[in-house]
Amino acid sequence: MQHTFLLTPGKWRAEGKYTDETDISSAAEGLITIEHAYSFWYYKSRIQLLERNEPEIKNDYKIQPWKQGSDFLNWSAEKTLMGRLKGKFLLIAETIISQFHSDEGEFVGSEVLLMQDDETYYNRGITFVGDHKLSAWSFTLKREF
Repeated sequence: MQHTFLLTPGKWRAEGKYTDETDISSAAEGLITIEHAYSFWYYKSRIQLLERNEPEIKNDYKIQPWKQGSDFLNWSAEKTLMGRLKGKFLLIAETIISQFHSDEGEFVGSEVLLMQDDETYYNRGITFVGDHKLSAWSFTLKREF
């Protein structure tokens, strides 16, 4: 199974649920764009909480393309609600796993993308701050092109 998410430029429609630290869930939708340039790949996501009047959740990752002999991709995000983040994407069979942390280590999280077919992934993730959950999400990603 060859991954289409991350490894191929494109746009993905995200639909699902976002849960905050108080366990209040909201329907959410958005768009994820993957772009490949020579020295970096770019992962841009924009998610809107449909049942709340809050700004959209934006994440812009800068991904280092494959290095010889490596089985993971390093990424960083400069301006997030949690400050600067660093993480890794690890590809194992039909699964992409991401682990990340803030520079100060206060925020940590993980995310799993499970490939269903070339056009569909299930995305599940959680972020912690200190000893409690900050957010969790459950999305279905559908490729637009």
